[in-house]
Amino acid sequence: MLERRLRAAARGDERHLPERMCKAVGEALPVEAVSMTLFTHLPEAQLLCASHDLAVRLAELQFETGQGPSVAASATGQPAIWGDVSEVRAAWPVFGSLVREQLPRIGALYAIPLLVGRACLGSLDLARGTPMDPGARLRGEMLRGARAAAEILNAVLSTAPWPHWQPAEIIDTHWNSAHRASGKLAELGGVPPSLALDWMRARAFASGRPLPELADEILRSTRPDPP
Repeated sequence: MLERRLRAAARGDERHLPERMCKAVGEALPVEAVSMTLFTHLPEAQLLCASHDLAVRLAELQFETGQGPSVAASATGQPAIWGDVSEVRAAWPVFGSLVREQLPRIGALYAIPLLVGRACLGSLDLARGTPMDPGARLRGEMLRGARAAAEILNAVLSTAPWPHWQPAEIIDTHWNSAHRASGKLAELGGVPPSLALDWMRARAFASGRPLPELADEILRSTRPDPP
C-alpha cells in the first residue's frame, strides 16, 4: 500500500514532491510524524520534508547532536528501530535525553535508510506517540516504501539543477546557516568543515543554546572564535 501511494505521489509538480511523499507515508503507516532527510549522517544533511513541527524538531535534534536513529540508519544503510524511547540507548545518550525531556509525546522512533542499490541517500524518519516494536510485516512495508521513495528522489536529483524544495525557510534557518557557519570556522581555523560542525554542536550543547542561534552569531561576527 505504501509503495503504491508513493508512486502516485510522484506524479505532479516536482517542487512539492517531498511534501506529497511525507503525506503519503503518514497516511499509510501507523505513525504521527514523518520526515525525510538527505545525507542524514553527514555535515551536508538537508531536510527535505516534515509532516509538522514535531517532525521538524526531531530532525533538528538529530542534526544538532549528530546522534539518533536517523543518523544511524543513514550511516549504516540498516533500519534503526527504537520501539520505546523510554529505554536508554547507549549509542545516543545526548539525543535520547533531549527527546525524553523536550518531546515527551514521542513513544517510538523508526528510521529507514533511503537506499538506491547499495548507496544511501539519507533516511525516512517516523515517530509515533505510543511505544511499539513493528512486526515483520510492518517492517517490510517500511523497507519497501523507503526503497520506492529513494528511487523517486534519485530520479529527480539526477537532473540538474536541483529542484527548490520546501520547507525552504526551515532548511535555511536550521541547516544552511549551520553549513555556512561551519565553513566560515573551518576556513578561519584551518580545519575540515566536519570538525568545525562538531565543535559548534559541542559548544551549543554546553551553553544550552540552539545550534541555529550559535550559527547566526558566528555568521554575523567579524572575528568568531575558531575551533
